[in-house]
Amino acid sequence: NAVQRSEADGVAYALIDLLARYEVTENVALSVNARNVTNSRYISSLTFDQSFAGPPRTILGTLSVTY
Repeated sequence: NAVQRSEADGVAYALIDLLARYEVTENVALSVNARNVTNSRYISSLTFDQSFAGPPRTILGTLSVTY
């Protein structure tokens, strides 16, 4: 039986996420959340026989209203 081996290069990396929030009034706020701002390609999960790529740049806008 041949044993198949695989090695993952343990290169260090950092992801940049940003959040901005602006209160329009006492009851209304706008926010923008950006994840993986540099759109880096990386492995988010590595198991015995599989690896999964991390998500690309994601931007989410939110309008919050309280009453």
